[in-house]
Amino acid sequence: MGLMAHGLMSQWMIGSWVSNGIAGLPGREFSISTMIGTMIGTMIGTPIGTMIGTMIGTPIGTIIGAWASPWVLTSSLVDPRAIGDWRPRLTLLQEILAVIWAVNILNWAILGRAMDWLAIRPRTQVGLLGIVFAPLLHGDPTHLFGNSLGFVVFGWMVLLYGEPVFWLVSGIVTLSSGLGVWLFGRGRVYALTERQLYPIELVHLGGSGVIFGYLGFLLFISFFDRNPLSLILSLTVGGFYWNLLPGILPKQLGISWEAHLFGFVGGILAARLLPSIALNA
Repeated sequence: MGLMAHGLMSQWMIGSWVSNGIAGLPGREFSISTMIGTMIGTMIGTPIGTMIGTMIGTPIGTIIGAWASPWVLTSSLVDPRAIGDWRPRLTLLQEILAVIWAVNILNWAILGRAMDWLAIRPRTQVGLLGIVFAPLLHGDPTHLFGNSLGFVVFGWMVLLYGEPVFWLVSGIVTLSSGLGVWLFGRGRVYALTERQLYPIELVHLGGSGVIFGYLGFLLFISFFDRNPLSLILSLTVGGFYWNLLPGILPKQLGISWEAHLFGFVGGILAARLLPSIALNA
């Protein structure tokens, strides 16, 4: 179609030049030869342009259509009701954040951080409790405030797939992040002083593992749930939040990159499994 449109435009331009030539130049031989050239160009150029357009345009269109067609299918995950009404999403996120903030204020102000024992302590029996409770606990208000923002942003987008999917994804990434940290996380580091080397016990707490799980889910869901919304979400998250990805790599001592890494992997796993679960259901 592009070549055909270009050919028609060329013919229109030639016709304009012919009209101007006939009206502005008195020579009869010039006008006749120009008209004959136009006729020949039309007879030969149009079929050739059509053939070239068909030969080139059809395969390209087929390739593009084959690539894009899966995203036209109706998704098994997307909940149209969740897209249209934002108030239930906002209410749910507010309720979850209210619980998290209440737990931390209680821990900081009243219990003297006694609940920190419920954080993840790698490869210890009591540390298993942290798989469930560690995402609720935070080191200080700055830590909690930063994770609250991430939870609202990514949790909001996950809720576009509906509340059941939100809870399933949250469960998968919480388990993967916590269990991964318990099995492979740093439990102890050593500090070197002038006289001796002494151990420092480490605990892992905070909701960033869940947030990185949401990030992994949103980035990879379009590979498994071929829907325009999934593609838009993946591109949006990748475009605006790609700078968070280094958080899954070893960094400074005070950051549990292990929780980020295993949460991210859990998000990818959720993106892979949930379309199949929804389809079978």
